[in-house]
Amino acid sequence: MLFERIPDEFGALVALEDEAPGFERIGKYRLERVIARGGMGIVYEARDPVLRRKVALKVLRRERCSTEALDRLKREAGITARLRHPNIITVLEAGSCESWETSYIALEYIEGRTLSEAVLEEKTPLTRMVESVARAVAYAHDRGVLHCDLKPSNVLLERSGRVVLTDFGLARSMPCEASWEIVGTPAYMAPEQAAGELREIDERTDVYGLGALLYETLLRRPPFEGKTALEILGQIRWHEPPGLEAPGSGAAEAICRKAMSKEKSRRYPTARAFAEALSEF
Repeated sequence: MLFERIPDEFGALVALEDEAPGFERIGKYRLERVIARGGMGIVYEARDPVLRRKVALKVLRRERCSTEALDRLKREAGITARLRHPNIITVLEAGSCESWETSYIALEYIEGRTLSEAVLEEKTPLTRMVESVARAVAYAHDRGVLHCDLKPSNVLLERSGRVVLTDFGLARSMPCEASWEIVGTPAYMAPEQAAGELREIDERTDVYGLGALLYETLLRRPPFEGKTALEILGQIRWHEPPGLEAPGSGAAEAICRKAMSKEKSRRYPTARAFAEALSEF
C-alpha cells in the first residue's frame, strides 16, 4: 500500500473533514489529523482514549474495501504482528468499524520524520540508518518475511534516534506465490520484481531494495527516475544506476553497486551480509 506523507502543517482538520466527512472516530479511536494518504487507504494520527496514547491508524478507504483489499490489510497486520524487533513498527490492534464500513490497523505512533525527509534536510552521512534497516530486514527474513517495498518513505526516524521500518502492506511470506501480482514502487524495484519474474523473488530482492535506500542517502536522489512507471521499469532492467558506474568510486558506492547488481548471484546473499559490510564502512 503506497502512501504520500503529509507534513504537519498541512495535515490539519480540514484534511480530516475531506477524508472522513461526518466521522470523528473509527472504533474507539478519535481521529486527529491525516498523516499520509494513498490510493488504497489513509493513515491518521489518532488517540486511544482508554490507554491515553497516540496511535497511527491505517484505514482502508470505504470505496476500496473489496475482499482483496481487506485480505491484504489482514495479511499486513498478521505479518507485522509476528515481527517483534526494535527497528520494526509495532502493531497494536486490527479491527473493523461498521459505521464507517471499513477496516483498520492501529500502529505505534512515531514522533519524527521519514528517511526521505532526512535525505533532503541532512548533509551528514545516513549510512548508519540504512544499516539499522538492514538488520531489521534480516530479522524479518529469518522469520520468512520479505518486505518487497523498501524505500525512504517507509523508514521513520524517531526523535530519540531510533530507526523504524514500516508499511508491510506488500510483504510476503517466503517462498512467494507464483500468482502474486507485480506491485511496489517502481524506482526502488529489483530487476526481477520489475520484470514480473515472481519465482525469482527472494531475500536478495530486498537486498536490492536496501541498496536503493543506500543509493538515495549517498546521491540524494532515487536510483531511477522517469516520466512514467514503464520508463522507470525499463531503466531498472537495462541500465545501471547513474553515479555508480566507476569501479574506483568510494567504499559506500561499492557496497551500493554490489547490492544493486542486476544479477541476484552478484548481490550480497543476505540482508545481514549487507549490514555487516556497512558496519565495516
